[in-house]
Amino acid sequence: MLAAAGESIDFFAGDIDPYAPGLYMVDRERRLILPRGDDPRFAQSLLELCREHEIDVLVPTVDSELIPLASIRWAF
Repeated sequence: MLAAAGESIDFFAGDIDPYAPGLYMVDRERRLILPRGDDPRFAQSLLELCREHEIDVLVPTVDSELIPLASIRWAF
């Protein structure tokens, strides 16, 4: 769904590397440092961040992160 005219959309960026270039495409308060995708806490950590920051859409960009996220997709 597209945002209505005049409605703002907040973008967040997350990475395991605090120096990842993509993080610097958003304001400092919207940069999220994540655990590695193979960390057993990865999916739960992302879920908690989405809840904390009221993030409605999550776009994983690393294939290895898809399995852990799919394992708790019901929670998202």
